[in-house]
Amino acid sequence: MDMSAHFRADMGAVPTSFYFLMEDDRLVLVPLPSSLDNAGILIYIQTLAGHLGAQYVLSVTETWMKTNEGNIEIDVALKEDPDAVEVLLATIDGAGLQRRSTARIHPDGSLGPFVPTEGLQLPDMSGAADFN
Repeated sequence: MDMSAHFRADMGAVPTSFYFLMEDDRLVLVPLPSSLDNAGILIYIQTLAGHLGAQYVLSVTETWMKTNEGNIEIDVALKEDPDAVEVLLATIDGAGLQRRSTARIHPDGSLGPFVPTEGLQLPDMSGAADFN
């Protein structure tokens, strides 16, 4: 998370990033092909994680979030919605583990604290069910 805060401070944005935590505790940055859409990225990450035996998949991205009657929506298209807030979304996926946290991005570009984000449903990125 510290690295994401530095990217935000230095570049004004955090690039969407994926990391694999390997069995030997190595943290591996996963390069993303620029030609993939969101569905393609999901398949790519799941397949690569399973093939390489990643224990966990970590991701960090900037997005917009809105809570509506207890349901959480995330989408960059929410940028135009006056009730939405810009957040840094961090996820961890692995066998038996799925965590989502968000930190609000303040108008001055600084980050609020990361807080667990209950009720946010996202696909499991680990690919563990397919390969382990």
